[in-house]
Amino acid sequence: MSYRANREAYIFLTKLIQRAGLRRSDFLHRLADYGYPISDDDLTNWGRSGRQFPRNWTLLRAMITILRDPKLAQPCTVSEALHFFSLVEMPFSELHNIATLFPLQEFIPAIEHYLPFKFILIEGDYLVVEQSGP
Repeated sequence: MSYRANREAYIFLTKLIQRAGLRRSDFLHRLADYGYPISDDDLTNWGRSGRQFPRNWTLLRAMITILRDPKLAQPCTVSEALHFFSLVEMPFSELHNIATLFPLQEFIPAIEHYLPFKFILIEGDYLVVEQSGP
């Protein structure tokens, strides 16, 4: 992961936490409730030069799960979550786990931004219908 993308991921996550109306300590307590006792220093260090977010995809999904809580002042959107996951270079093989965090009607339009094709809804199922680009 490049330093620039890593730093951007850290800044973006910090903005999502603040916008949700959480203090960092509240966010970290919630992560601990999910089984991830991350310190404030750990979180800060992930945004520093030469450091990166851990390749623990369940931890990163837990972060977004916390920020998706509908009781928050402004929960994280699907597009924001996908942007964060792209910055931390979450592999495509994790996509099915990410999709379970969101309603399908929200997820499909957001993921299309990252894919070279479009989907349509037919009787509750999404189908690939249009290839975009060359």
